Amino acid sequence: MAWGSDMTDRQIRRGAWVGAGILLVTSALAAPSWADEAPEGEPVADAGQISAEAELTDEEALLADAENYARDYGVSVAEAFDRLTFQHASDVAFETIADTAPDTFAGVLTTHEPEFGVTIYLAGDSEVAAVEAAVADSGLAPDAPVRIDTSRTLTDAQITELLIEERPALEAYAGDGEAQGFGYDLATDEFFVQVLLPEGTSERTAYAPESFTLEDGQDGSVRVRIHYTPTGSADGYRGGFDMTSCTSGFNIVVNGTRGMTTSAHCGNTQSYRTFSSTTMIATTYRSGALTPIADIQWHTTGSTPGWAFHGSSTSSTQQVTGRTLRTSQAGDYICHRGKTTDYSCGTVTSVSYTPSYSGACGTSPCNPMWVLAQGPSLECYPGDSGGPVFSGGSAYGWYKGQDSTGTTAAGCNWMFWMAPDYLTAISGASLLIAP
Repeated sequence: MAWGSDMTDRQIRRGAWVGAGILLVTSALAAPSWADEAPEGEPVADAGQISAEAELTDEEALLADAENYARDYGVSVAEAFDRLTFQHASDVAFETIADTAPDTFAGVLTTHEPEFGVTIYLAGDSEVAAVEAAVADSGLAPDAPVRIDTSRTLTDAQITELLIEERPALEAYAGDGEAQGFGYDLATDEFFVQVLLPEGTSERTAYAPESFTLEDGQDGSVRVRIHYTPTGSADGYRGGFDMTSCTSGFNIVVNGTRGMTTSAHCGNTQSYRTFSSTTMIATTYRSGALTPIADIQWHTTGSTPGWAFHGSSTSSTQQVTGRTLRTSQAGDYICHRGKTTDYSCGTVTSVSYTPSYSGACGTSPCNPMWVLAQGPSLECYPGDSGGPVFSGGSAYGWYKGQDSTGTTAAGCNWMFWMAPDYLTAISGASLLIAP
């Protein structure tokens, strides 16, 4: 398997790329305990998937994403497919990596250029041995492009603490503008603030005159990047399936009852239509949650939802084979489907994003648990809310909003979503996972 670079030239801590064992693709893994497995033989039908539709295999679904990746990163489709296959494997393997380094874990990041690989960032080297052991036990191949970097000064928990406690100070950098959102960029080790400037002002980037440091005597500080933009972030109102005001997302089961989902900010009265029909089918609202960490609601229909969804295709469905947690998403290449923009892909740039525009999280301020993505081929626009964010068959979450000026890639500055971790905002809910 080619990774697109010579890993032996990379000099990281001890100059070592680590890994052991064998693991291929997520579709080869047994469904974990948090998955609600549909009974074998049950038809993959409804909440928009009809039994007459073809269903893509896991490989076919991932190949569609790989074609977009190849275009964005200038590699062959075969190399792109290999990289996305490894991305899935590493996300699953490192899902609990934070637990092995509770005092130093800063994050796990997939990088695509100039070299492809996964970096585990730690704040210091006191827990390196535990992380190395976890990687060795992860099931990743011995030549897997995984490295450990101990150069960070703040842990993931400290970064989250700063983003919450220093919200007023970060938003103050907007000056006469309006703060649209802020977060932490693991790749550059920087906080960032998105600022809406008056109409006619061009985009530009600056740095704050000082960096943020914890006030409890701990070492470490992170500088602040300010990005001024002439467009504003907002919920993706009106946005696989077309719904009355949004897009349908992954199907779920709540205390034994199956249903379809969309974003909570979309309104409780919804209907949907399949791609093979113009007839709108009414749904029944069950419950929803618009909170500092979640934006989701669920509905039931007259039939039983299955574990398939429309991703890269409107004529074929693909299965949900697993999920990827928020802290495993940094740097990942993902795709999404929306009512307005259809299917497009981009790269995760922050897993600690805080939307701060008016009403973003209802009556409460948002917490830094949202995920942000950008990319040259990414399309985002009002109408896409609630739609699935995915890579192959792995569920990354539900589209929430964007900053955009049009429906093409040129008009999409960034999009953000709710990670599957926070589906728990609906009591008793879990994803429908293919057996």
